[in-house]
Parts: sequence; structure tokens; C-alpha cells
Amino acid sequence: MLVLSTLHKLLSQVLSLPDLHTAVLLTPEGQLVSCASDPSRCKDQIRVVVGLSGEVWQETGDQGIGMVDSELGRIIVLPVETPASSASEATSSGTEGEKPRVEPLMLVALNATNAVQWDELQSKVCPVLVSLLGVSRQTSYVRFLGKAVDKSSVAPNWQDPWSFGGHTNVTDGAVGIAGAKRGGKDEGRACAGVCPTMRRWSASASASTRYSRYTISSAVTRPSRKKYSALAARPATNASTSQSTPFATTVDHVSPADPRPSPYALLKPELNQLRERLLTLLGSAHPTLADIAKYYFLHPSKQMRPLLVLLFSRATNGLGQGWDMKKWAAECDGAGGRAEELDRPLTRPDVLNDYNPSMSDHTASFSSVFSLIPPSPPLPPPIPPPASASHIPTLASPAFLLPTQLRLAQIVEMIHVASLLHDDVIDSADLRRGVPSAPAAFGNKLAVLGGDFLLGRASAALSRLGDHEVVELIASVIANLVEGEILQLGKGASVSAETAESEKLVDARVGQERWNIYLKKTYLKTATLMAKGARAAVILGGSKEGEVWKEVAYAYGRNLGIAFQLVDDILDYDAAEATMGKPGGADLRLGLATGPALYAWEEHLEMGPLIARKFKHEGDVELARDLVRRSSGVERTRDLAKAHADKAKEILQLLPDSDAKVALEVLTEHVVKRTW
Repeated sequence: MLVLSTLHKLLSQVLSLPDLHTAVLLTPEGQLVSCASDPSRCKDQIRVVVGLSGEVWQETGDQGIGMVDSELGRIIVLPVETPASSASEATSSGTEGEKPRVEPLMLVALNATNAVQWDELQSKVCPVLVSLLGVSRQTSYVRFLGKAVDKSSVAPNWQDPWSFGGHTNVTDGAVGIAGAKRGGKDEGRACAGVCPTMRRWSASASASTRYSRYTISSAVTRPSRKKYSALAARPATNASTSQSTPFATTVDHVSPADPRPSPYALLKPELNQLRERLLTLLGSAHPTLADIAKYYFLHPSKQMRPLLVLLFSRATNGLGQGWDMKKWAAECDGAGGRAEELDRPLTRPDVLNDYNPSMSDHTASFSSVFSLIPPSPPLPPPIPPPASASHIPTLASPAFLLPTQLRLAQIVEMIHVASLLHDDVIDSADLRRGVPSAPAAFGNKLAVLGGDFLLGRASAALSRLGDHEVVELIASVIANLVEGEILQLGKGASVSAETAESEKLVDARVGQERWNIYLKKTYLKTATLMAKGARAAVILGGSKEGEVWKEVAYAYGRNLGIAFQLVDDILDYDAAEATMGKPGGADLRLGLATGPALYAWEEHLEMGPLIARKFKHEGDVELARDLVRRSSGVERTRDLAKAHADKAKEILQLLPDSDAKVALEVLTEHVVKRTW
């Protein structure tokens, strides 16, 4: 059984500040287990390192090692082999009869500046591997590939961030180690060979951060406390399956690889293609505006919202009464549903003044006066096939995603990023996903304008989908995001600017009203885009009024979105201390009373005045964190998140069996169990 504090201490011994500043232990798909870093580094920077490390392992794990250059510096990723691994299993990739890759139990990743050489990073990580598997002295050996790359002869090809251009000179080298006890004596073994051309990683080319296929459970010792709300008054969670808290936490089990389809792996090609093509929608005649519009798209993202759109599209295409017509429109020239047609403006470009250099159409010049242009006669529309007399709901086979659904996935991500640009201005955020926030990089004014520009681009793309109900749904999301932000600020129609939402909570005392306010804000700011995006995807697949499919999508997205945000609120208290070993409290510093604080208030009435004044007085944040620590707020909030996730999973039973349905079920579990 590995205690997280021990892991943190072990990883801390590897650091060599200021150059080698971060060491993380993670699962193969990017879920954080433990971490040590320079105290000056924020948790967002560590999250990006974890995300990149998991992503790199997925791409280069067959080589046994990941070595990447990123905007955060050099990152090396090596596997912690399971005890079952043996030399006989270490077959070279590409040989005949190659077995499917068996993922290691965990990964170790180090992040350093470019001043640290690759061989030095390898030598630093070796003791970690030995210690991790040598604690019980039962592991046969640790094996890894350690190849030194002569960087002097490598010419980076910056046009392709995944590879080196030119000739790569590889020296056989540095080496493997063994921690085997043989005859009472440690015996070292070296593995030498030719390392394949190393891929260079760039955060600007990175794709989504994947969730882990492993379940990390933790044993938590807590005094029993009375449950004050009906939602939280549930049977106590079994110690072996409870989630981590800021207290003494252990990692006592890591499950074998889940045989069910991973949500991200199932749609990896589509998600990668979606992100690449999305940038073509964001061009502008003003270079700075184009840069800020693309800024957040060039960094790692969970892509949760487009993932939901694509999963529900795949899980329901063929079920709706209008599927045959939608599929015909996607294949018939002139029907408006083909991918090429979605890029064509509905109005002449010179009327739209849509200066997008990435688009095929350009506007007229302003060098002369504008003359009347006689309209061209419209082309006759194609004749649709006759509607079927009877429709039997049957999933499309093979699985088929419509171009309109792929475009919708891009649109919801554009709206999400626009909301991030605006949120970072409102919250005065310096960092986003481990890099300078857009306001920090471009200034508040350009960040606001960049968000507005994204909403404009998203609206134009939305109009070309050709479905009025979808336009109404997604347009309402934009209004919801604003309403949620106003609710969070606490400014109501009859309330002055100095009046906070938290005062309403104090007036409501310990009643249900405070939870209504909190959960309504959570829905408006987070869940609405997931719920309405998923519903819109099913409508684009032909679901008609009176059919249950789009209702399933909305109910699932609403419950999952609330669960997702509740876990985010937990991580502000939980992950920062238990996993990263450093203080959190970002929400409290913004004056926000989230689930853990509200539950703590039920158990400690002194939390009320802190909430009322939005934690503005000196020492308020520290006192509030201490009250949460001494309460069951974190566990009760996690119970609430699990209740919503379980409901989302239950709703899926109305759908026919498919790999997409299973992936949606897996996603509900990942959302609750995620640690960052």
C-alpha cells in the first residue's frame, strides 16, 4: 500500500531546483496520482505537465519512453512496470505476432528546463522507478529504454511539431537498471539499442487530455458526522472505495485496464481532426484578433463538450424518424449537409464582410464605391427521397457521423472557449491551463473582443447547420452563460453592485434555497452547454418531437455537467493538498462559496459570516479552508456529484446497446473519479 505523502517525499528527492522543477506520478492515460514541484509553480502548470505526459505516452509508449520538448520545457516519461512484467514480454514493436500493448501500472514524468540534458533526466528518474517497485522487495526488476539523442545534429522541423527534420544521430546508450535481488546481491542490467526518431511535442499541437482507464481508490479515516441535507444523507461510503480527501490518503489498489471502450480513444481520430480544422474557422484580417481567437485552442483541453456531441451522435444516429433525410442531405450536393457546403456562406461574402483568410471566399475591396450587384437566379434545390411510411429505430451501421454534427462539436467548443476568455477577464486570472491567460498575454480589452469574435464566428457557423431548433438551443446557451456569471457575481435586478449572492445564502440560512442558487449557477455556467449541445447533436441526427432520444441526451448532459462542476469545486480543496501537496483555495479568493463550503456551513455556523462577506477579510480564506477540513463537506459534495453521475448513467439505459453508449457510461465514472 503506497501512502501519497511517501510518494510526494520520494518525488521531491528527485527535484533539482530551479532547472528540474516538477516530478509527477500518473496513470498511462493522464490521471494524476502524486506530484512534487517547485512551490512557485501553480497547480494549473502541473496539470498541463500531467496532461502532456499522458498524451505523449499514448503516442510513443510503444518505444518504452517518451522524450518531448514543450513550451513548459523538457519532459521525460517512463513506465513503472507491473510485477507481472518480465524480460520475455519485452518484445520489440513491429515484430511478427506482436501482442497488444499492455499498459504499465503507472508512469513517472519529469519536467525540466532546456538546461537539463536528456541523459541527466534519465539518470534522475531511475531511482524513482527502483524505489516504487522496490519498496516491497518483491519485484523482479525494473526495465526501461534509455536512449541519448545527439541534439547537435538534429534540425527541428517547426512546421511539424511531432517530428524532427533532418538526420537524427542516435547513440546507443545510457541504459537500463535492475533492482533484482539475486543471491543477496543487486545486479544491474543495461538495455541498449537504437531509439526511433524522437517526436517533438508542442503544446500548440497537443490534443485532448485523456481520462485514465484505471481506478485509484483510497482509504480515508473520518469521524462520523451528522448529515444535514437529504441529498447528503446517504449510507457511508465504503472505505475501500471512497475518494481521496485532504487527509491521510492511501493508494491501495489500481484496477487492471478497463476492457470497455475509452470515450476519448473511441473518437480519437474525429477529435484530432475536429481541433485541427476548427482553426480554419477563426481567421481574421487582423492578425492580433486571429491570434487571440486561436490562443486557447493551441493548448491542451479535455474537449468534454465536443466529446459529448460526438458520442451522442454515434449513440443515436439512425434512431430518429428524420435520419434518412439527414443522411441524404449529408451525401447530396446542394442539400446543405455536406462538409464543403457548411463552409459556404448563406449570404454573399461582400455583404457579410467576413474577412477570413482561411475561407475560400473573399470580400470585395473597399478601394472603390460599392455598386449594386444583380442577384443570380437560384439553383433548383435537389429533390429529397420520399419519406418512409414506417420508421423502425435502428442504429446506423457502420457508425456514421454527419458533417453537421462534427461542425456542431466545433461550435460548442468555440462557445466554451469564448466563455473562458470572458471569465478570465472577470476573475483577473493570470493563468489558464498552466500558461499565461489571454488577459495576461493580450490585455483585458483584446481578451473581451476575442471572446466576442469567437461568439460571432460560432453564430455564423451555427446558422449554416440548417436546423432552427438547434440554432435556438445553442443561442440560448450563450444567454445562459451570461445569466450564470451574473448569478455568480450576485448582482440581481433589485440588488446593488455591492450585494453578493452569498448574502442571499445567509438570508436563506441553512434552507434549501442556497442549494437552489448554487446548483442553478452550476447548471447555467457549466451544464447548459453540455446538455443542450448533446440534445442538438441528436436533433441533427433526425430526432423529432415526441421521440425520447433527444430527451435522453439533454437529461444526461445536464446531470453530467453538474457532476463535472461539483468535482471541479472539490478539487479546489481536495487535489491541491492531497495530491499536489500545496494550497488551493482559488474559489474562496474569488469570494465563491461552492459545495464543500456550503456543506461545512451546515456543520460550522461560523462559516456563515465568512460567506456573507465573500471571504474578504484577512484570514477569512484560511479559516474557511480549515472549517471545510474539519467538516464532511468534501465527501458530501462528492456524494452529490456521484448522485448526478449515477442518474446520468441510469438514463442511458433507454438507448440501444452500442460502443458509444458504453463509452458514455464510462465517462460518468471518469468525471466523478478524476483528480484534476
